[in-house]
Amino acid sequence: MRLRSSTFSLRVIAGGILLLFAYYAQGVVLTLVLSILLAYCLDPLVELLERVRIPRTIGAMVTVLLLCAVLVALGYAVWMRTSDFADNWPKYEQVIKKAAAAVEGKISRIEGQVSEIGPAPAPGVTRVTTADTGFVHGLILHGIPSLTAVVLEITFVPFLVFFMLAEKREVWHGNAATFPGVATDASEGDAGRCA
Repeated sequence: MRLRSSTFSLRVIAGGILLLFAYYAQGVVLTLVLSILLAYCLDPLVELLERVRIPRTIGAMVTVLLLCAVLVALGYAVWMRTSDFADNWPKYEQVIKKAAAAVEGKISRIEGQVSEIGPAPAPGVTRVTTADTGFVHGLILHGIPSLTAVVLEITFVPFLVFFMLAEKREVWHGNAATFPGVATDASEGDAGRCA
């Protein structure tokens, strides 16, 4: 019984350490997880190219370049839509200002009614209010990592995806050798598919 509780405690501690690592190394973890997911989604295309007698390395390179081209095309389309919206902004500005003023007026009326319901401040006590910087301001300052970190992570993903696709079998067999009990059944299926 004592051995079971100590192994359970060790598992809880190991889980906590993994969660702390994932929190503090979120840039690395996100890059790695995104790369693994993309490699998993793009693997059928690489295998299709491999069945057509294209070497796996070249198939992986073609697939990653195709993915990059699609992402660049999507980015260009979003950029064009954004610039069109910015060009037409004067048309929308008055409509949006009127709608925002109407919403702000309703919110201020509701706040006035709620403040009448609340308890009156005691005599001699002043109510201190703090300036709310707003959700968007807090998100910009604290929620978004630095631009250089984002650029580094985005540029590193295609390289990781390429190497994961190109060296899939070697990575899988290396993991199977490291963790023999976990990957035995899957490695047999992968070996049958490779033959």
